[in-house]
Amino acid sequence: MPQDNPAARLKVILENGFKAPKDKQCIVTWGELLHVKENDTKEIFTRLSKVMELPAKITYQLQMHFPQYVETSDLWRAPIEAAFINQQLGAKWDSFINHINPHCIAHLGLIGEILHSKFLLNLPPEDEISKLISELNTILTDVENSSLPINIKLYLTQELMELIKMMREYKIIGLEPIIKQTESIIGHSHRDNSFYTFLKDHEIGQRVLDNLSAISSILTIYLSIPQLPQVVESTSQLVQSTFLLLK
Repeated sequence: MPQDNPAARLKVILENGFKAPKDKQCIVTWGELLHVKENDTKEIFTRLSKVMELPAKITYQLQMHFPQYVETSDLWRAPIEAAFINQQLGAKWDSFINHINPHCIAHLGLIGEILHSKFLLNLPPEDEISKLISELNTILTDVENSSLPINIKLYLTQELMELIKMMREYKIIGLEPIIKQTESIIGHSHRDNSFYTFLKDHEIGQRVLDNLSAISSILTIYLSIPQLPQVVESTSQLVQSTFLLLK
């Protein structure tokens, strides 16, 4: 599985945060930055927690691949962590953004470029992800309205909803969790005979497999070029073995 670029994702979020009005309520601004529906406080907290994990993910990537840059991590990490600690969600946005300085953004940009030079990762366009989500939502509705066995309905509903959630958060969490989730659902047919039969014989099952395969194929386009053959081979083998089973 290819690595991700949390530095580039965090940089975009903070850059957009600099453009937000400082006198707007902090929690409202986070909702706008993270594309959460108004007043959906629970979802704001969920996505914000994932943003707060990004500095640790960045440091881990540096330790694994570029340890020479770990020493300077405080130059960007300290201001960001201070912002998270001192922000007041019910107060103004400046309780967060005033802790972030331009040098912090510049350092994140440099780290993002360094990670990109190794992994060559890009995020897909939002409209492409939206189209995939729309197709999954259609399948999810069909599953819920079908007369499928309850065990299959429960499994698919849970896993497809989780996949859709991940895809909506792709600008925060990246592509890796999405790829893993699609592979997990496809691979479930090897462990559950009833799910295998569903994918083989049911029209909805075939659509599920087609859409999951399409998601994996499309997203691997945006994965790292040096590791792309491994990723394509891994996903291709999983899908191919499933198709062979379904014959």
